[in-house]
Amino acid sequence: MDITSTIREVVLGRRLVWGGPAGGIDGVHVWTFEQTGSQVTVRTEEAWRGAPVDAAPQQLGQDLEQSLTAWLAGLKTRAEQAD
Repeated sequence: MDITSTIREVVLGRRLVWGGPAGGIDGVHVWTFEQTGSQVTVRTEEAWRGAPVDAAPQQLGQDLEQSLTAWLAGLKTRAEQAD
């Protein structure tokens, strides 16, 4: 699968936007970071479009949710190791 991602926006310590095509799907990923005291809240949004999404929106929506959950869990684990 050919994957080409492009960083579209960086606001240091606050926001990261990246995206690109993969397997007929064009995706945009938005990560925002908000620090409150010693804690950081991470929010993520992702949008997909393309023929594969149109053909199986429910399945791909579930796949996306699982993917984002895994990414955030991995980020949390790594962040807690750095403490």
